Amino acid sequence: MDRALLQQRLAERAEAGYRAGQVWEWAARGAAGYHEMTNIPSSLRAQLEREVPFSTLELVQEAKAKDRTVKALVYLEKAEELDPESVKTHFALARTYRRLGRGEDAARQIEIYERLKEKEPQRAPVPSPTDSPGQ
Repeated sequence: MDRALLQQRLAERAEAGYRAGQVWEWAARGAAGYHEMTNIPSSLRAQLEREVPFSTLELVQEAKAKDRTVKALVYLEKAEELDPESVKTHFALARTYRRLGRGEDAARQIEIYERLKEKEPQRAPVPSPTDSPGQ
């Protein structure tokens, strides 16, 4: 998600300053889109859906989890190639691989994530403790 565009659109609507943080928290927790953001007014969610792409990542593989929910592996390898220093990309890759049972791939991404997080902590996402890639 383009955070600058999100903040611009929210400012244009004269939305409260905390709205960007709410959206970003949902994204960091793994929301699939604006439709899951139940603490955001539906009219705002609809506008953001039209004007601020939630993700430009491409769906590559789909798998059913044990709880019968559909989990998706997105095309994050390209994002990693384009920005190998992106903490968020490595975090997302670790979570996605873990959800698909690809433990070795997840562990490799966690190592990279931790190394980059120490180097540039301001770029790290703020995950929920219950949704950490290391658990």
